[in-house]
Amino acid sequence: IVENGYMKLLEILKSVGKFGVSSYFIVGENPDAGLPLVIAGTTIVAYVSQNYTKNLRYIKDVSDRQADVVEVVQEANQKYRLIADYFMRPQIQSVLENCTKSLTAATLPSKGAAVANDYFPGYVSTVLVAGYLWFGGTGVVRGELQIGA
Repeated sequence: IVENGYMKLLEILKSVGKFGVSSYFIVGENPDAGLPLVIAGTTIVAYVSQNYTKNLRYIKDVSDRQADVVEVVQEANQKYRLIADYFMRPQIQSVLENCTKSLTAATLPSKGAAVANDYFPGYVSTVLVAGYLWFGGTGVVRGELQIGA
């Protein structure tokens, strides 16, 4: 809970703080950059709010599968003599293999979502910079904007 709940919240707050501070200096240097910053902030907030419950579901599923693996291992450890005496090792191994396969299957969507979450702000900023360069470059060619200060 701490790693996937509170720490994620602190990570989001850290990103919001970085965005706020950098936005302050960017707008102070170039007031025309306000609109792209608002678009970027709105897009990222929409993305986070849209995917938050899905990401929590992925995290919970992985946590449940990890608990299943730990439960099988602990039970096998506690009842090792009984398992060995009745030659039940192949059955316990099969149960453990099934649990690890389900953990692997649950981990893949979680890792994919984490990668998408990491890359999304970069995609947004790249698209906005490209758009800003397109419109700014057109303004320079037309003589509406100056290059530099």
